[in-house]
Parts: sequence; C-alpha cells; structure tokens
Amino acid sequence: MLPAVLMLVLLVGASIFDMRERRLPNAYAAVMLAVSVVATVACAGMEALLANGVTGAVITLALVGFELGYRRVRGSSGMGMGDIKALVPLMVVNPSCALMAFAVGLLALALAGLLLHRRALPFLPFLTFGWLLMGCLGTCSV
Repeated sequence: MLPAVLMLVLLVGASIFDMRERRLPNAYAAVMLAVSVVATVACAGMEALLANGVTGAVITLALVGFELGYRRVRGSSGMGMGDIKALVPLMVVNPSCALMAFAVGLLALALAGLLLHRRALPFLPFLTFGWLLMGCLGTCSV
C-alpha cells in the first residue's frame, strides 16, 4: 500500500504542475520513477520490480508508438508525452492498477471535456483521480 500512497502524493504535485504549465518536467518524472523503484523493491522485491518494469515498458512503448502514429496521421497531438512519462512510475508500482487508473482517467477526461465544452484539458489530474479511485478500491497494493 505504501507505493500507492507515495505515488498519489507525487501525482498530486504533478497534477498541480500540469494544470499550471501543461507539462511534466523530466526531473519531476525522474523523481517519481526513483520513488516507485525504491518503494516497489522495498515492498515486493526485485522480482516484482523486474516483472512490473518489463510489463510497464511494453505498454508505455506501445502508447508512445500509438501517439506518434496518431500525430503523423492527424497532424496534431492527442496525449502528451508528459502524461505517458507520469504513467511509467505507476506501471513500476502496479501495471494492472496503472492501466485501470489510466482508463478511468481517460473516461473522466472525456466526460469533463463534454460537460465543459473544452477540446483540451490537462490529463494528469484525471490520472490522479483514477489512481486514487483504484487505490480506494484496494487494487493498487503491490
């Protein structure tokens, strides 16, 4: 449970930064990744870190590939790379929970966009909402 709580605290900070500047600095993403690695090893061991890291790498590389293809076809971006950078540490903690949080965040973002009549909103607050919701349900423990 500790990695999920730590990631929630870091995600709140990333969300505030994303709402203000619409980006996630590399240094902040690196801190998130370092904390997730240490917390995962402390909580679940090196085997879990390796398994989660490989799973997370495959999934995030697929997302990056999809986003780059989307940009090539549409000529505009959909998901920002900072959003994907924020997803990587969550994958290290718990890949299945991270994917569920990502999906919940995307659904909440789409709903907010419809209700607010906005074409673009920062995604990290919605990812944080998804992580919190999945953590409250007890699915984010390593």
